[in-house]
Amino acid sequence: AVVSTQSGHYGRELNLGWLNTNQQGKAEGFEDADGNKFYIILIFIKPINTEEYLLQAINLFIRNEIDSDIAAKFVDFVFEERISKESLVREVIRFACHSVHRDMAVSKFAETYTSYSQKHKVFDYELLTAPSPSTTEIRPLPEGCVIRELELDHAPLIAPHWISSLKVSDDSLHFLLRELRQNISSPRPALGIFQGNTLMAWIQVYYDGSVGSLFVLDDHRRKGLGRHLVRRVVSEIWEKAGTEPLAYVLPENAASKALLSAEGFVPRPGNGLRFFVHQDLKGI
Repeated sequence: AVVSTQSGHYGRELNLGWLNTNQQGKAEGFEDADGNKFYIILIFIKPINTEEYLLQAINLFIRNEIDSDIAAKFVDFVFEERISKESLVREVIRFACHSVHRDMAVSKFAETYTSYSQKHKVFDYELLTAPSPSTTEIRPLPEGCVIRELELDHAPLIAPHWISSLKVSDDSLHFLLRELRQNISSPRPALGIFQGNTLMAWIQVYYDGSVGSLFVLDDHRRKGLGRHLVRRVVSEIWEKAGTEPLAYVLPENAASKALLSAEGFVPRPGNGLRFFVHQDLKGI
């Protein structure tokens, strides 16, 4: 049997101060009869016009050296005792397993919650982490460029590029605008590079300290802007959260992998995220 425990857990601490105003976080540690320790982070979001919080993000932490059968029993326990189908938000689910047992956990999720395999587009991301801030020399920002916080007015410029990357309908624009505005207004870093009032590139940090949404507009690429943004948010994550920064990258995205590698990120084989995105996000 797996029992909940508040001490001796394994995994990352959840910085509750970085959640959006409509989010709630729950972190729980577990230990089985043989002393194996596990850890989960669940993130709940409150959709518009409702007081009920629904589950949007699931993070499992399982030690790599734990036997596969034991890991499978823990995953079954989580799905049976901690997650109900009714509690899952319809539009977007982030399911991450920080372990070499990721493929097993992802398969079990797909079997248990078949509607998310059948009705959603699925994106599988690899996990990279930055053990320490990079100190390698990089070229200076172009003359007149500065890094500063994104503002709510920038969301309409960013959202169409997000729609393109997620391959969802333009009807989803208002959903993504809402998410972007909440991310920008949260305490987490959400930065852009500007030349005057012109936004050239941007980056965000998600609730779990993962770096994401890095984008450089076509006219401003090959100027080193992406590296400046990554270095800045990595430094802020270490300073404000004190945890190892994460980045999830699509396997075929060689450019992002190269950029992150140049900034000290290293791959964590077997670890990763599955992102379920409903083809029509306009329900929230």
